[in-house]
Amino acid sequence: MRATAQARQDGYADGRYAKNDCHSENLVTGDENALHRHPNEDHVFVVLQGEAEFYGPKNETRRVGKGEGMMMSSTAYYWFRAVSDEPLVMLRIGAATLPDADDLERIDELGNPDDGYAERNKEVPLILYENKFYE
Repeated sequence: MRATAQARQDGYADGRYAKNDCHSENLVTGDENALHRHPNEDHVFVVLQGEAEFYGPKNETRRVGKGEGMMMSSTAYYWFRAVSDEPLVMLRIGAATLPDADDLERIDELGNPDDGYAERNKEVPLILYENKFYE
């Protein structure tokens, strides 16, 4: 398998390529999101560049570096942040747990709908490099 993700200058990239397939997560140091889970999808993150720290609901922590991955079941609450000096680039591969459900549905720790682009998730406008890609 070979995957590429367009490099970014700034902002948060959540470029989706196909339903129930894969997309990239591109963040710079300090970028993070809020505690949530995807109730209709199991997914795995694979770090292509940089390092991430993943946190559970009780502040359990795991640092993941280049070539390493983190599996998230549909029942797992988590949040993550970029922690390395270089931009964090992760490949996210997911599989829906129900055939007709919204596989990217998010809920917060109270079970309420959670928009991934909402202010609490620290959305930053995306600016891509013209001809630079991560592989």
